[in-house]
Amino acid sequence: MMSSAQFHVFNLQIDTPLKRPRPLDHPDTRRFEEWLCDPEGFRLRPDQVRLKSWDQLFGYEILANFFGENGFLLCTCDRVRVGVKNARNAADWEIIQNLFVRLLQHESPAEGAMRTFSASAHVRLEEPHTAETFLERFAVVPGVHRPAALSYVKIADWEKEIRIVIEPSNLFPQHLFLTWDSQFGGSQDWDTFVPSLLTVMENSARMFDLGLAPLP
Repeated sequence: MMSSAQFHVFNLQIDTPLKRPRPLDHPDTRRFEEWLCDPEGFRLRPDQVRLKSWDQLFGYEILANFFGENGFLLCTCDRVRVGVKNARNAADWEIIQNLFVRLLQHESPAEGAMRTFSASAHVRLEEPHTAETFLERFAVVPGVHRPAALSYVKIADWEKEIRIVIEPSNLFPQHLFLTWDSQFGGSQDWDTFVPSLLTVMENSARMFDLGLAPLP
């Protein structure tokens, strides 16, 4: 029987490997720093971007925070990560899509390299289901006190397997906590690919008879 649920709060992150490690004084590193504050780039204010350096060659981090500390971008010598936490509705998801598209269009990994997508969400089950009754189906071993699910699933229109975990939420009573982890290729039509990430989350949850309602 399909259980219906609604996103309460969710987080998403994308990790992109760079084509090759870039020293701190590399022209591409300087161009990336400028792109972060370019009105045609990532569109941050200079005061939102900080540099932490402990070595003049590869020991550095370029860190940007935005959306009241709920968004971050981290660039090291060999990769770039961008993520947003505490999103709640369709308007937040629209902002996240724009951010991800900007980064993915700007940074290209080496040929054949894979990017990493990860997400998590606290979801609220609709009555009469509760987190406990939903998770009871996974208590297949006698003595399991808090059953949960961990599986690697495959869904249509997604090239890699998806690691999905479903467990009780430690923050919100009677909620479930879900995490997703997967990979995707470095060359896509990002304007159409990024909006599909939420569908990937929804479709993989349906493998467990958990139907996630559209964002409010």
